Amino acid sequence: MKKNTNLEDEFQTECEEAEEMQKRMDNFYRRNPPREDLALQNILQEISADYLTTNRENKQLKEEKNRLENCLKMVK
Repeated sequence: MKKNTNLEDEFQTECEEAEEMQKRMDNFYRRNPPREDLALQNILQEISADYLTTNRENKQLKEEKNRLENCLKMVK
């Protein structure tokens, strides 16, 4: 019984701390809204990273395809 009460108290304390942090972050963002240009720049960086990754994978697949085609030609 006492163990449950201790866990409940600990849970309640953690919930209160989480709510307090949420209020602080909300107040911070209300005072300092994210800059639109930075948001767009971050999106562009993510897209660029995805593009580079896809491009690299595409090159690797083309090289593997060419290698396999050459092997097939040798076998024939």
